Amino acid sequence: MIITLIQEYMESLLNIKENQIKELLSLYKQELSFDGSGFRKLIEEIYPQLAILLKLKKGWSSSDLYYAVLENSAKKLRIQKYKVYSEQEFCRLLNDKINDQYPETEKTDVIIGLTRSIIQNILS
Repeated sequence: MIITLIQEYMESLLNIKENQIKELLSLYKQELSFDGSGFRKLIEEIYPQLAILLKLKKGWSSSDLYYAVLENSAKKLRIQKYKVYSEQEFCRLLNDKINDQYPETEKTDVIIGLTRSIIQNILS
């Protein structure tokens, strides 16, 4: 069960399309010659820097990063925190708020961009 959950978190963080990786890296002001190194750049550079930004403890896991990204976005979007949501409800709510406050044509911060990518994968 735990291994399955860890795999799901990793898939959510890694199941990002090429154009989404490029968008994330551009938001993070990273140069990208897309030769397949986008995933490597995410895992080795961007995600560890995000973990520091999100104040995750040393030795953070993919699930820690996954939840921290979604929680940070929920806080920025002022989503009610003491309400119980199913994963689908929470992702739909995040999606609606992101689309209202950050149109796709508008540049966003890297955490909102990553949240958008994660929830698009969950909701599709």
